[in-house]
Order: sequence, then structure tokens, then C-alpha cells
Amino acid sequence: MKFANNIFAILLALSLQARGAELPLQIVAAPNPNVFPLLIALHDHPDLPVRLIAAKNSAGIDAAFDQGADGVLAMTYAIAQKARDGRVPDLALAGVYFWRGFFEMTLTEAHSFKNLKGKGLIVSGPVTGGTGGAPDMLFQAALARDGTSLGDFSICHLPVMQGVTLLESGKPMDSNPACRGMMPAAGILLVEPASSGLILKSSMSLGSGKSVQRSIDVQELFSGYTSWQPDELPHGGFAIRRSALKDPVKRAQYAAFMKAYREAIDKINHADGMFSRIRLGRTISSEMDKYFGQYQTNLPAMVVANAIGNGEMRFRDDRTLGSIQADLTSFLKEVLNAKTLPPGLFLDSAEQP
Repeated sequence: MKFANNIFAILLALSLQARGAELPLQIVAAPNPNVFPLLIALHDHPDLPVRLIAAKNSAGIDAAFDQGADGVLAMTYAIAQKARDGRVPDLALAGVYFWRGFFEMTLTEAHSFKNLKGKGLIVSGPVTGGTGGAPDMLFQAALARDGTSLGDFSICHLPVMQGVTLLESGKPMDSNPACRGMMPAAGILLVEPASSGLILKSSMSLGSGKSVQRSIDVQELFSGYTSWQPDELPHGGFAIRRSALKDPVKRAQYAAFMKAYREAIDKINHADGMFSRIRLGRTISSEMDKYFGQYQTNLPAMVVANAIGNGEMRFRDDRTLGSIQADLTSFLKEVLNAKTLPPGLFLDSAEQP
């Protein structure tokens, strides 16, 4: 009887080990444009060996890694910050994606942040206010590029829907309990497709007298880099734990993920017809609701289709990490306001499957 129990225990252990090896690649992401190609890939390939862990914010991403996540889709500078903080010591940037992302949206024309000195500005996160998050880091670096700083403005961090409502209302900043200041908000930093959505909404509000515009193209402020076009930045990033790549099953899953992700990017970039853009918009919108609806996100299909159609939401992934590493290193240090980056931040080509 004792022998039989031992055999049963061994078989059970082997079975659990086999099941563990078959667990899908676990990728965590907060709601941001980097997740859109993965949403398309998961929709198109139901058998893709990937599990998307939907996080509310940066803290949620940390919690997912604590529970065994293998990789993350986030802004490159957010990834670099997490590696720098030592939260995920073996995190390596494996993919970089270029897109036009951030704009300062205003109700009156402003050619630079200098034109907005002394006024109230909103920095928004997708679900929370995003203080210290990726948009906040980029915003502060953009101010520095434009010869200004946080002290030149009355800054308020709000979730995107609250921020847009406050901007459009024309009410004093302190009408929202999270903000200070009696002046109305003059602008809000938004990422695509939220900026396209706000412009679309504004154009449909006939007779309101308020017309929202993309006054400041944040991408164009970061001049001097030659590894990418002046109207784009290496915003998008995918990072994976090196410990995951040591597992042959995880390596194969990672290769399958990267292939499907690139195919989805190609699908977005070549959605030239109206109906193909609407189909993609519906896919992204429904998948966003499926994974991130628990956080009360709202991304209408027409907003996505409009952003793809006007060229503001296109991805580029045609450059290797090695070919852009010098400029990318300088850019990340600039956004993080850091003198150095963590050693081993970039996944070497020899480490790729």
C-alpha cells in the first residue's frame, strides 16, 4: 500500500510538472496602445499560447510579475524604469515599436508649452491619474525639451475621461476635487487614439463654440535622433524575463507571440479601406472591453478606426534593437532623467529564439 501511494505521488508530481510546462506565456499590460496588436492576435488566433493579464496601472503590473508574469507590453521608458527600480531584475527589452502617440490638446492655439505658461494643464492616465507613470515621465521630459518645467503650470493628474470632461467644461480646475486652481484647464496630454476621439467628439458638438486641436506634437519636440522619423518616437515596448527564455516551452511561446504580434501590426498598417479599418476598430474595441472593461475603460470602434485612418495610429517595427540602441539609450536616459540605464536592459540578438 505504501509503495502504491509513493507511485501515485510520483505520477501526480510528474503530471503537475507537465501541466506547468504547458502554461501559456503570461503577458501583463495596462490599457495602452501597445496592447492593440496583441488583442488582434488573440482574436485572430484563439490557440495562441499567450495569456493576457489585464492590469489597472503600474502597481497592477508589479503585482502580476510578483505572481509569475513572463513579460509586459508597455512604454519603453516605463519598462526601463521598472528594470531600474529592480522590481523585475531580469527584465529585458525585446521589441521596440515606433508610433505617433502623444499630443497636447488645447481649446486655443498654442505652438509650444511656453505659450501655456501660468495655465492649468492636465496629465491623464487611462484609468487612474497616472502620477509618475509613463505619460507623466514623457510629459516632464517634453517640458524640459521646450524650456519649461512643472513649476510653470498648475498641473493636475486625472483619469482620461475625467480630464477630458474638465477641459471641455471650462470650469475651474478645482471643480474636480483632485485638482487645484481657480482657472480653467488650458490643455490635456492625450495618447492615441484618445486624441483622435476627442477631436471627433469636438467636431460633432456643433454649436458648442469649442474646437479641440492637437496644438503640440510631443514627438517633434524630441529632435536630434536619427534612428527614427521626426514625427515618431520609440514609445512601444515589449519586455520579457530572461528566466522565462531559459525554458524551451516559453521560448517557443515567445516566438509564436512575436510572430502574431508583428502580423497584427502589419494588419493595422495596411488597413487602407474604410471597412477594414472599421473591422479592426470593432475587434480592438470588443477585446478591450473583454479584458479591460472591469476598469470602466471605453474605447468606441469608430474612434479606433478614425485614428488608423488619419495615420495617427500606425506602428513601425522594421528596425532591430541593435541598429537603434545608441539613440534609444539616449532617449530613455532623457525621459527617465537618468545618467545610466540598468546593465542588460536590451535583449541581445543572440538571446532571441
